[in-house]
Amino acid sequence: MNTKADYLNYVHAVLKSIPDDIPAVASYDTGFGIHIVDESLGDCPVTLFVIQHSIAKVRPPIIQDFDQWYEAWLAGKDLVNKFVEDRSYKFRRF
Repeated sequence: MNTKADYLNYVHAVLKSIPDDIPAVASYDTGFGIHIVDESLGDCPVTLFVIQHSIAKVRPPIIQDFDQWYEAWLAGKDLVNKFVEDRSYKFRRF
């Protein structure tokens, strides 16, 4: 995960590991990675609750240059949030 491309491949792999029958409702940046959770915990949940409901964790990239690190991190967050948005729509009840 030393490059943006490697990091995004890692994020894709984490997202593919989540079974299709599990709802992914929200994602939270706990400062130690992004946790994808199985139920909405509000806007500012306690980290303990996020970890309790976590179904997957995306670790931060390992890139020395901060600008490159930040670019990879933002791209990874975008992938996670798009995944959660798509999965939430799939499980939404009309």
